Amino acid sequence: MSMYIVAPIFGFIQFAAMYAEFTYLFESIFRSRMYAMFGFLVLNMLLLIVIIALLSIISTYMQLCY
Repeated sequence: MSMYIVAPIFGFIQFAAMYAEFTYLFESIFRSRMYAMFGFLVLNMLLLIVIIALLSIISTYMQLCY
C-alpha cells in the first residue's frame, strides 16, 4: 500500500480516538459529572499513546518492506 493511502487512514484512526475523547469530555462537563471526566482523560490518554505508537510502528515497517 502506498503512503498516500495509508497516511489518511492512520490520521482518521487518530482523529476518531480524539473525537470520542472530546465528545465524552464535553458531555461530562455540561452534565456536571466532573468526577468521571478525569479518570476518563487518563484512560484515554494512555489508549491514545498506545494507538499512536502502534500506528507509527506499522507505518515504519510498511516503509521498510516496500
